[in-house]
Amino acid sequence: MKHFISSVKLISLVLLLLSASSSYAALGVTSVSPTQNNVSVAASTTISVTFDADIDQATLTAASVIVYGSISGKHTGTISFTGTSIVNFDPDNDFIAGEIVSAILTSDIESDAADPLTNGYELNFTIGTASTAGTLEYYESKTIEHNTRNIATGDIDGDGDIDLITSGVNCSIFKNSGEGTFTKTGTIQESQHSQFVELLDVNADGILDVISVVGTSVYIYLGNGSGEFTFNNGISLPNSGSDNERHEMTMSDFNQDGLIDLAISNISTGNVSICLNNGDATFSLLNSYTVGSTPRSIVSGDFNGDGYSDIAVNDYSLDNLYILQNDGTAAFTLSSPMATLP
Repeated sequence: MKHFISSVKLISLVLLLLSASSSYAALGVTSVSPTQNNVSVAASTTISVTFDADIDQATLTAASVIVYGSISGKHTGTISFTGTSIVNFDPDNDFIAGEIVSAILTSDIESDAADPLTNGYELNFTIGTASTAGTLEYYESKTIEHNTRNIATGDIDGDGDIDLITSGVNCSIFKNSGEGTFTKTGTIQESQHSQFVELLDVNADGILDVISVVGTSVYIYLGNGSGEFTFNNGISLPNSGSDNERHEMTMSDFNQDGLIDLAISNISTGNVSICLNNGDATFSLLNSYTVGSTPRSIVSGDFNGDGYSDIAVNDYSLDNLYILQNDGTAAFTLSSPMATLP
């Protein structure tokens, strides 16, 4: 009899656990506006997200809904609700034509039943440009640093105009007059050859900062809002011991924590390094993935529509295209070569 009672208790416990586990359901996103990867969105757009359950509105805050423009930087705005399952974000300022916007929802968001938005969600779209029959004409030229490899764009001084920073022996700063003419106002990273430079608000203060890859290091320079930058810190990347380390970089929130992270290719070591943003203007090297033999050009985007930013990278010498698929936690699965490039 004791064995029978024990068995009944055990079965009851198992049924209770099964019932509890079956009642748990992660919160999900059913639709977004603008649509994912839309390329012609109005600059004044309001972002809307529809969930598959009623939302605990208290979990929708400036810390769990983060919006970045690739040129304009971080956006503040008003969060509102339509019904019980739709959240809207109305930016305080318009986006800039041509920029890519990332709207990040973190896992802090919950339903009324306390079910979390597991691994978060990221919406990406591009602000459209005006249709015109105009032509491009030569306007002006500027002398820039030797062996410049890329140019970063963004409003570094808060005047509403898009400024430029170039890589090279020095990173040069060019401020926009507002009429399409530029004045060189300074340099950073003196006599250290920057192979790739980007503008990003690394510490979420609303001011664009500079990220520069030099040799086997990533350097962070914090902006002051007036177009001046001060060195903050650096991190080391895997290296081959060669003097010819060559990198390119893409940026996205790979682990859905509301902070923009980095993915950096290295043609010399044959890998792609994932560097996570710590939220205090520093980054940590999370992992490196071997991708072909000489990975070079690198971009990020949600390629499979699951709300997480994946990575595409080409192999410079093998002419192959690879996809690194993100599971939402910044852990990536490398595909076989997707295509042989012409």
